[in-house]
Amino acid sequence: MTDIPTAPYHIMKELFSEISKKEAEELEELIHFWRKNKKARELFRCVKQMDKKEIEDLIQFSTKIIQVKRLDDEVRNLKSRLETD
Repeated sequence: MTDIPTAPYHIMKELFSEISKKEAEELEELIHFWRKNKKARELFRCVKQMDKKEIEDLIQFSTKIIQVKRLDDEVRNLKSRLETD
């Protein structure tokens, strides 16, 4: 837990005053996930070193991977159903 960054209270207060309750809840969930997950912390360290364009490219690539994974799952489910029929 020592590698978790901390921010002064006034910065956190300002940040949370500018986002919605839903966004604050999502951010809180991410913080909890990040604290518990070593791989997520390592990924976060890498992303912090990237510029905006690299992050946007990473998001697009990640979205495509997720779409392919979903399609793969759907195909697997269809095959399974066809085999059982």
